[in-house]
Amino acid sequence: MTTLIVLFAVAAILWAIVAARYLSLPLNCLLVILAGVVVGHAFYNRSVGPIPVTIDRVLWGMLIVQFLILWRMGRADRKPLDRTDMIVLGLAVLLTASTLLHDWSYKDNLPLSRLLFFNWMPIGIYFVAKNCRLSTRHLALLYAALVAFGLYLGFTAIAEQRGWHALVFPRYILDPQYVEFLGRARGPFLNPVSCGIFLTASAVATVFWWPRLNQLGRGLIIAAVSMLLVAAFLTFTRSVWVGAAMAAGIVIWIPATRVTRGGLLITATLCAFVFVTFFSDRVNSFKRDKYVTVAEMSQSASLRPMLAHVAFKMFRDRPLLGCGFGQYTQVKKPYHYEETAEMPLRRVLPYMQHNVFLSYLTETGLVGLGLLVSLLASLAIKSWRLWRASELSLWERQLGLLGLVVMSNYCINGLFHDVSIIPHVAAIFFLLLGLVGNVTAQRVRRASLELSQQSRDETMAHAA
Repeated sequence: MTTLIVLFAVAAILWAIVAARYLSLPLNCLLVILAGVVVGHAFYNRSVGPIPVTIDRVLWGMLIVQFLILWRMGRADRKPLDRTDMIVLGLAVLLTASTLLHDWSYKDNLPLSRLLFFNWMPIGIYFVAKNCRLSTRHLALLYAALVAFGLYLGFTAIAEQRGWHALVFPRYILDPQYVEFLGRARGPFLNPVSCGIFLTASAVATVFWWPRLNQLGRGLIIAAVSMLLVAAFLTFTRSVWVGAAMAAGIVIWIPATRVTRGGLLITATLCAFVFVTFFSDRVNSFKRDKYVTVAEMSQSASLRPMLAHVAFKMFRDRPLLGCGFGQYTQVKKPYHYEETAEMPLRRVLPYMQHNVFLSYLTETGLVGLGLLVSLLASLAIKSWRLWRASELSLWERQLGLLGLVVMSNYCINGLFHDVSIIPHVAAIFFLLLGLVGNVTAQRVRRASLELSQQSRDETMAHAA
């Protein structure tokens, strides 16, 4: 065991030295996330102590080592701590304390695993993305990587849902032990929600290339985006559909002129009317999972009010700091037996919370929920300001649009699912939060330098 750990450490240092010279930190952040998607725990894992080692976790360690080497060499772009950094640090401290002060070994170290891999790893990616050197070339490579991954993900998701099993990679997607959500487009995530969020982000990154390509290239963009939207539809997840529609609205509405927006508003109104008139009943009851009936699916919406009722009862007992991070399944049972005829709460006892905001509220209280909402607001505000900053390049401004898309999809899907326990959703959120913060800090620095230079010029003019 010790020999294995030493070998991993040596490999991480050697890789980081090579990567520090030849590979860019922003792209490596995304590649670590994508490696976790495709060759993560389900693809390969090996027990090393209480926590399994996986390929993406090793790569994350290498990324941190690479960043520290570049920091030591003076090749990282050190930025002062801002308000968002303090909120992220506050969230990290809260989740760590909330985990360690409760039964962190519950259910085979589940709370500790959630802390490490669903929070510390994304937060580590955030600080690397925030403090790395970021250029327009890096952003172009980042968008290109998202497009390439989206094409793979869309094709794999469609092949999985349509039963073209020979074309599905990795093969664990078809493993009989992963039956949850079987029948939907899950991709290597094994979850239609995270699959839909990444498909939407990839579609938006594909649209970013529109102003830079000729007629043939734009035709390829239309084909690629169409495939990604079909794959998102095949997730058969309503929150994913709404998130994709919101992303389309952001990408089309925000850059549009005032005259164009009038036509878009009329078109959207007509589409909404047709949808409500002809398709609204079908949305609430249709076949999705292979081993779940239509009747069971139609009842899923009725479970959420009962889960919300349990959450508010738990919140009233522990309003400030909650019941402890990762402790929901251990603490919730007594609240399900205080039921009425209108609220048969024992029906939802086997379920986790289906709302990320209620999940934070029950486990970390108002403090944790406030920190989460503050981070979402920070990404929204900074992203909007980036798009509005006319002095920035188009690559940088488009990062603002992508930040708005990821933030809105996190919120929309989070209203119907606890996305904090869905793999890789937090990672893409914190990556965008870090990149948007990076460009924002560069913009502030340039403005400060220009102001200082202008002040010096005025001083010299007065002296002359």
